[in-house]
Amino acid sequence: MAWQECVRRSNASVEGTIRLPLTGNVTMEHTDIIERCRHVIRQKDMSIKTEESYLASIRKYLSYFKGRGSKPPKEEAIAEFLTFQAVQRHVAINTQRSLLNGIMFMYREVFGVDVGEIADYIRSTKPQKLPVVYTQKECLALLDELDGTYRIMVGLLYGAGLWRGECASLRIKDIDFEMDQITVRQGKNKTDRVTMMPKFVKGSSSEACRASEATA
Repeated sequence: MAWQECVRRSNASVEGTIRLPLTGNVTMEHTDIIERCRHVIRQKDMSIKTEESYLASIRKYLSYFKGRGSKPPKEEAIAEFLTFQAVQRHVAINTQRSLLNGIMFMYREVFGVDVGEIADYIRSTKPQKLPVVYTQKECLALLDELDGTYRIMVGLLYGAGLWRGECASLRIKDIDFEMDQITVRQGKNKTDRVTMMPKFVKGSSSEACRASEATA
């Protein structure tokens, strides 16, 4: 496969139906494919982050082949797309791997199509950037600029190590102020865990809980 072709491709999206290299001349609308993938992901009870990652990868893959008349075999199509992402988009190694995972899920788990070895593509070489980590002083300064519910939520993210989704779904009955602990229900990997209650938001959290119970 001449990978240079994918470098010259634009990222423009063309309206119309998509003919994926699945099991012959299969034609499905873009939204139909996405919704079918979403349905299977939720049937398998996968996390919302996995759903978002897989669907984003599948959307990019479908958009790449929109409007093209003839399609290469699925192994070549995947290789071409991954090479385009590495050469033209300069994606990081983990990003390219995440794209491949989403595409393989669509073929194997959603459409039941066997995909052979995908070896003929250019791997990304761009390393993933290290995240910027705030110091304790910077975090406390940020908290001082917040008040009310926002201060409590950010304080729990920072002090208790909660994920955003875990914090948003936290219930009053899962907070034990006497033991200074929080029970996270169905968190990462669909498991429960116990974490500490940060002292600097304990008072405001307790007041917010009492106010909520009083208005219930």
